[in-house]
Amino acid sequence: MIQQMLHQPGREITETISGIIGSMKGVSLEEMSAVRLMNRKDTKFLLPVSDLPFILEQLSGHYRVQEIDGKRMAAYETIYYDYYRQQFYLDHVNGKLNRRKVRERCYMDSGLRFLEVKRKTNRSKTVKIRIVLNGQPAKQDVRAIELIRNQADADFNELLPMLINRFTRITFVNTGFTERVTIDFHLRFGLPGNGELFQQNELAIIEVKQDKSCPSYISALLRDLRIKRAGFSKYCYGMVMTGQVWKVNNMKRKLRRIQKIINHEYVA
Repeated sequence: MIQQMLHQPGREITETISGIIGSMKGVSLEEMSAVRLMNRKDTKFLLPVSDLPFILEQLSGHYRVQEIDGKRMAAYETIYYDYYRQQFYLDHVNGKLNRRKVRERCYMDSGLRFLEVKRKTNRSKTVKIRIVLNGQPAKQDVRAIELIRNQADADFNELLPMLINRFTRITFVNTGFTERVTIDFHLRFGLPGNGELFQQNELAIIEVKQDKSCPSYISALLRDLRIKRAGFSKYCYGMVMTGQVWKVNNMKRKLRRIQKIINHEYVA
């Protein structure tokens, strides 16, 4: 049973994961761009990192792993922006619809940077719009200012960089090219300019993006293993764990659940 697997230290488990995905069939970034998934649903699952090797072994033959410049594990950095009173954070933890997040994402291996607005509509649909940043600071980019004004209904000058998040991501596509899967782990959080304040090495996030009309092998696998769907925001989690917010009551249940997941106590 997956619940009985022994815990592995961070470096050892990373090497194990690297070996498993290294034996899988690869897919290029160009091939991945064909997976448009215009009518899709997104689902997240939380699980202990120590369970990833078992799960990844089951994916061979059903999924291909994205490879860029010979690398199959990618390093990401995200800077989240918010108002001084943390309105974006509060909207999320209060469950408000028509909410927004503003973030700057850097693909560390290539240096490519994007500014992105992520919106949750009143129909619970997630919409992401982003632009490439061309070297200059985001707040000096006219296109970035317009993006924030038009898509986040905000003045970029009123938003502050609140949180830095770094993590490792592996991206997969199923053999039918009807589903994308990302696995994020090695989470790091800190305040801009102050270095890392919190590390979460025990948690992994699997996000499944699939065509609504097609079955999902990995979703069925996780269901069989009693790994349940779970909402998760890196921004909200990082803000709490770095001690930046005063309103944490709405996050307490989720934090308890995460701790139980890390301890292999799977709960509803």
